[in-house]
Amino acid sequence: MADFEQAFQFVLLHEGGYANDPSDPGGETKYGISKRSYPKLDIKDLTVQQAARVYERDFWEKIQGDKIQNQALANKLFDLAVNMGVARAIRLLQEACGLCGLPLTENGLMGTPTLTVINMCSSGALLAEFKVLAAEYYRNLAREHPALQKFLGGWLKRAAD
Repeated sequence: MADFEQAFQFVLLHEGGYANDPSDPGGETKYGISKRSYPKLDIKDLTVQQAARVYERDFWEKIQGDKIQNQALANKLFDLAVNMGVARAIRLLQEACGLCGLPLTENGLMGTPTLTVINMCSSGALLAEFKVLAAEYYRNLAREHPALQKFLGGWLKRAAD
């Protein structure tokens, strides 16, 4: 089963230190934790240990990462859940399952059917399709919101990693 610490280290490759970019919809962020999502947190003084606790509670547990057999797939799902939201990342993974011939109807919820399918599916094919769908999502987001265009290069790199 997948390991949270490995997934957390993978996320930290994409989520840097402190930033307060006015064009970033999350506003003030550190380690990917945004003031917009966590208004009571002192973002500037957030420690990596505090960020890990937030990520484990609010993302890892919701995607049921410890029940995913393939670490690379768990890393990617966790990383995208952090960046685009849990339900959206799960929906993309479910869509990838459908394109691999195993359609799901849970629509953004990580339940037994989704876990069963992702754990029996060819993880390499599923992961590749998941990355394609993530890149497509980011391209559409930048097209629909031109102010976010400056983030597209980083998002596409993130989707491909």
